[in-house]
Amino acid sequence: MNSRFTVTLLVLLQLLPLLLFGVDENIISIRGRVSDSNSGRAMAFATIALKGSSVAIVANNEGIFTLKLPKKNINDTIVVSFLGYKSNYIPISALYGNLNQIELSPTSLLLDPALVIPQEPLAIIKMALSKIKENYGGEWLQMSSFYRETVQKKERYISINEALLSINKAPYNTFRNDRVALYKGRGNHSASRSDTIIVKLQGGPLSALQIDVVKEPFLWVDSREIEFFYQFSMGEPATIDDKLFYRIDFLPLPHIKEILFKGTLFIDPHSFAIGRIQFSMNVERRKDATNIFIVKSPPGVKFEILGANYVVNYRKSNLEQYRADREHNYGNWHFDYSKSELQFSVKWPKRWFSSSYTIKTEMAVTDLSKTLNPIASSQTIKAKDIISYRVEDYLDPNFWGNYNSIEPEAPIERIIEKIAKSLRK
Repeated sequence: MNSRFTVTLLVLLQLLPLLLFGVDENIISIRGRVSDSNSGRAMAFATIALKGSSVAIVANNEGIFTLKLPKKNINDTIVVSFLGYKSNYIPISALYGNLNQIELSPTSLLLDPALVIPQEPLAIIKMALSKIKENYGGEWLQMSSFYRETVQKKERYISINEALLSINKAPYNTFRNDRVALYKGRGNHSASRSDTIIVKLQGGPLSALQIDVVKEPFLWVDSREIEFFYQFSMGEPATIDDKLFYRIDFLPLPHIKEILFKGTLFIDPHSFAIGRIQFSMNVERRKDATNIFIVKSPPGVKFEILGANYVVNYRKSNLEQYRADREHNYGNWHFDYSKSELQFSVKWPKRWFSSSYTIKTEMAVTDLSKTLNPIASSQTIKAKDIISYRVEDYLDPNFWGNYNSIEPEAPIERIIEKIAKSLRK
């Protein structure tokens, strides 16, 4: 797998101008918090989808989400779901107030008596890999997606960049690369006098796509050799969107010294499609991990990678055109969402304390089509591109009221308000 964060650290300070965003009166905005009905615990990364469509977003770490939809959908229904919980179907017209409280209840697994749970996880994974073309298709797909990247120094947000992207998703049976172009963008950067470095992320949208482990070689390993690098074990079956999935946990084999991954795969027992994968890189206490992520840094500064965590969701399409086109290599499943989080510390020479940073990216597919809008090479985002340098070229203040956003732990409106106050000072 070639996916990785590439972080550029510069001894520079810069302050991008505050961006003001317009509001569209034809858009309804639904804001809510998803929690466990028994404990009240926030359901981080719960999925909120418009029933019968490909429109979906994911709640943040506090279970909070904001879903924006055209007013024509006022009589439709949203579906709130979470792994291992019963989905909640709620009419949009019933969602009022500033913050709707939505509860999910744990589900009891009702196993299909005809469904035999196998005991050989490696066989399931190899079956899933062999059915990639059948499940995900062998043709180019056109996707629109919302993308966000944030940089935090401890609890303070230093940078927030958002973009609507056009994606030419390459066939899953080839090694051709996905093509990504910016359509609209916005961003903010807030620096204080205590900031001695500035953190930039290279090729962020490409990183968000490159953790598509169905398309890329399996976690840095040729899929034909996975048993020589990883060990697999069956976990308890789990439910996603009220559907049963095999759960397979994996770890690097004990004798493997290279940096690899550990995590969990969720595989549909009927189609053997991979519906979700949650994984992390074993970078803890590894000095060689720094070379994977850091490209440019000030001399004498020491870095330690504290964690690298990833989530990728796939969705079974509800579009009629995909159900009708199975014989034309358009699979039923598609890449739907990814989240990456890199944590690292920075220590300057002759200083007692280090500073900790967190970089996050999230990408959610908002529209899907088999009608391709080819992206020219001159428009394609490159691996060395820094999105925060480019979003201003695509700024359209009146545009953003029409599209959903994935909120960070603190709503972006609150962060922008803080930046505005600091600018006025």
